[in-house]
Amino acid sequence: MFQALVIFVGYIASWVLLLQVVLVPTVDGDCYAYDGVFALNSKYYTGQELVSCGNGTNNCCLKDEKCGTNLLCVNPKGGVTRQYCANKDWSQCSTMCVNLNPNAGLDLTDCGRNVYCCGSGNFDCCRANRGFYVDPNNGNVRIAASGEFSISTAASPTWWTVDSTSILRIPATTPGSSVTTLFSTLSSTSVPTSTFATTSTSTATSTAITNPNSSGGISAGAGAGIGVGGAVVVVGGIVLGWYILRKRRKQRELQAQTVLPPHPYPYHDNSYQADLYTQKTSIELRQQEAPTELAAPNYRHELK
Repeated sequence: MFQALVIFVGYIASWVLLLQVVLVPTVDGDCYAYDGVFALNSKYYTGQELVSCGNGTNNCCLKDEKCGTNLLCVNPKGGVTRQYCANKDWSQCSTMCVNLNPNAGLDLTDCGRNVYCCGSGNFDCCRANRGFYVDPNNGNVRIAASGEFSISTAASPTWWTVDSTSILRIPATTPGSSVTTLFSTLSSTSVPTSTFATTSTSTATSTAITNPNSSGGISAGAGAGIGVGGAVVVVGGIVLGWYILRKRRKQRELQAQTVLPPHPYPYHDNSYQADLYTQKTSIELRQQEAPTELAAPNYRHELK
């Protein structure tokens, strides 16, 4: 029974370690759409890896994308996207075009000078000045035409690469809606060159950001998963060690016991052998006794 328990604990510990490698347990570091739907449950999510950006932000980006201080993401081809959020309430995440596409991430058109329009290749929006200004330092979104900011002095966002363990990893699926054709969550199409794109994509360099509150991109869920898995392994090791010591102690006790030599008769306190010897001796003695003569008959004679 105890051996079966040890095997079961070891089996569970092995599965925990395997799940950490494949799926990585999540707590509050999962990625959600703006409508609160978990990314894995969204029909618009195509299954590519998402990672939590960290560095004081809660936004999620694809694993091959860079995270920005403007709470947006940039892919290897220079295309800018707004992805999911590690917080269900979307604190410290970008609100760019969330009313247009609240159930998934989407591509953006870079109009230059931190102004973006919803959708990929939407340069008509840029020409009509219908874009949104995204603060490069904190990701706050405002209408570009409002003039509440100085475009001429706008700074560029800082981008960094996330090298943390992935939050989500599942096989890719095909989107089932034509909505994602225009506002694809994970499209890698680059933004075409335009007179509006005055900001070069070469500014999207991988620059490290130092933040004492940063988790380095590792989500709270990943940390919790590692802690739980480690605890299971430790408990399993303790149980297994105790079982081995217990088994060795029993073996030493058995070896220390006195081994009786072989005997032709069963051991029953010699009572059985004593009975046989007594019976045999009595019979032999009776056989060796000399026969006694019978007394001669005594006849009475009459006196004459």
